[in-house]
Amino acid sequence: MQLGARLLATVEGVYIALDAIKSNRIRAALTIMGVALGVFVVVAMGATIHGINQSFKSDLDEFGATTFTIRRRGIGMHMCEGSDETCPDRRNPPITFEEVRQLTKLSSVQVVVPWMFTGGSARYHDRYLSNVNIEAYGPAWLAIDGGDISPGRNFTEQENAAAALVVIVNDTMAKQLFGQSDPIGKSMLVDNKQVTVIGVYQTKAGFLKSLDGRGPDRPKMIMAQMTAYRHFGADLRWMIVGVKPREGFSRDIVMDEVTATLRGLRGLHPAQPNNFALVGEERILELFDQIFGAIFLVGLTLSAVGLMVDRAIEVAYFLGASR
Repeated sequence: MQLGARLLATVEGVYIALDAIKSNRIRAALTIMGVALGVFVVVAMGATIHGINQSFKSDLDEFGATTFTIRRRGIGMHMCEGSDETCPDRRNPPITFEEVRQLTKLSSVQVVVPWMFTGGSARYHDRYLSNVNIEAYGPAWLAIDGGDISPGRNFTEQENAAAALVVIVNDTMAKQLFGQSDPIGKSMLVDNKQVTVIGVYQTKAGFLKSLDGRGPDRPKMIMAQMTAYRHFGADLRWMIVGVKPREGFSRDIVMDEVTATLRGLRGLHPAQPNNFALVGEERILELFDQIFGAIFLVGLTLSAVGLMVDRAIEVAYFLGASR
């Protein structure tokens, strides 16, 4: 009997709800629309962030779980932007080529890759690109990048030391500047300096790479660090150095050795803080979580605003209808 009574009450409730919807079609439509909009925003934000998160972690996997970077300053959402007095890390000296050379001597380190950014124009016959990203690396850069060069080759240690005017272009730039022709061996002008193309770089799309302009959708050149430094104005102040530990050595041990080496080279006393920053995968993940936590909060706020607007429209409608 109890089951029958509950079933009857449920059916009566459904009929009452349907009758209410029929009596207030516009109100029901507005309510459903507002709830659907709110749910859509939350679901869309969640799916987008999940996809970005997977892409971001894929980028980090290619970079290497044990690989870390050395930077002049640390990274964060709230970087100090005051004066040199209130932001002492602004006085940090840049990482130097000599420091990079000394770090390569550590037995616990597999590769040390300096990395600089600049930009320039490129011209091949009548085709012209006014804004091309230029990335400059040490010759071992592919060990921490995860991309590939095909066709063509990487630049050599000798070409880096000589600041040779050779470049690698990504496939986007190759298509925009050379069309269907093979770019390997062709000469082009970069900031009015003649360079020779020796390779085409293929990279996977990833959120981290797209965020800092290294994604496959933008034209880009890659050249040796000394080439960019001597010929194209790459700024040593913002050089980043990637360090990949040798197999069998933990990242923490290598970070301690790198820290000790840099402190010794810079003549820092025990009481003095580091005037450089070491950034590992967990710090990047922490920053990522902070950024997209804020984005998700904005999404929830927009959803809530959507529901509030819906209720306001509904109230305004019934106030107008009651007059």
